[in-house]
Amino acid sequence: MGLGSPRLGLALFAALALALPVTAAANPVEEDESASGVGSTPVVANLVPQKQIVPVRGSDGRWHVMYELLLTNTVTKPATLGVVAIVESGSGIKLATIGVKEMVAEDLKTLNRGPVRQSTIPAEASRVLYVSVAFRSKQSIPTHLAARLRVTAVNPFTAKTEKFVYRAGTVAISHRKPPVLAPPLRGGSWLASQGCCTASGHVSAIYGLDGSLQSAERYAIDWIEIGPDGRIFHGDPSLLGNWYGYGKPVYSASAGVVTEARNDLPDQTPQVKPATLPLGDLPGNAVVVRMRNGLSAVYAHLIPGSVRVNVGDRVTVGEELGKLGNSGGSLAPHLHFHVVDGPSASTSDGYPYVLDSFQLAAESNVSALAAALQGKPGFPTAAQLHPVTHRDELPLGFTIDQFGAG
Repeated sequence: MGLGSPRLGLALFAALALALPVTAAANPVEEDESASGVGSTPVVANLVPQKQIVPVRGSDGRWHVMYELLLTNTVTKPATLGVVAIVESGSGIKLATIGVKEMVAEDLKTLNRGPVRQSTIPAEASRVLYVSVAFRSKQSIPTHLAARLRVTAVNPFTAKTEKFVYRAGTVAISHRKPPVLAPPLRGGSWLASQGCCTASGHVSAIYGLDGSLQSAERYAIDWIEIGPDGRIFHGDPSLLGNWYGYGKPVYSASAGVVTEARNDLPDQTPQVKPATLPLGDLPGNAVVVRMRNGLSAVYAHLIPGSVRVNVGDRVTVGEELGKLGNSGGSLAPHLHFHVVDGPSASTSDGYPYVLDSFQLAAESNVSALAAALQGKPGFPTAAQLHPVTHRDELPLGFTIDQFGAG
């Protein structure tokens, strides 16, 4: 959990795709959707558990739909996946495509993930396909989406290698609205590291927990403060106080009841990969607040001794919970924040949310973060930022955002 944390799920399921968020368009079906062998579908697709797939309006003004499909090769020979089309389930109208190059994108290595080298699924094995589609308006989002798979595999009924084209992995899209929250931080400029809506480190943190796959961090953000000089620390990076965000107050984004509060884990030395930690220690010192709607907000990696609330306390919007630190599975000081649809920070489904108001000051990328972690001015200086107010939107990954007076 958080910047630089271990990704245990990757040992089991290699990522196969980064579906770039493209604008949905009414494209005609371009290929025959019939398998070579009647009824034969060598690779099957099942939704990684998510009780509701809820669209969310991002800071780019588009509505984002994000989910994951577990692809399982059911035959005794390897199966190779070709271009995947995401289509409207009823009409078959193509909305987005996931190319093979995207499935094996080498730049995913910079996000602390091990990308696959080819789109071949070994015999009787599984892989995860990440799907992210963006729409111009909420009204244009279909009620159901499906994946049109192109697969080269052995037909189990003929024992011949054939090409298959068929639909699989139909999912329902909810019409519920994401909760509107207040920013959990104030003042300064903050990088939304590893945020929605690509297959970043958070989205790919799929674990096997309690007997099923779990993606609690689907919409998580690592908030890292950027100083006025475009750096994230000054001087010696091994000193926690030299990081701009360290020690900043963390505020409750909603009213609710505290269901988890931990305050006893030490801060890690910045830029030193933490030793292997038990699952329960990865968030470090953390607070979980259960909201009235049943959703829970998670605030992780706080400074030991700084947590000001206890389990059972009722908190209000804007109440200070603790201070931003570097405890648990954290490589550098930041606030890890995410929302889940149940009481547990790790065994509930990740759920989208929007912030009631923030200023989008610039857009950045993972390369800038890599430079900043080396002490370089990887981000724009304060004078180079041009903040624009956004309301009721989710800050997208690697945007630089401001939250008003501290």
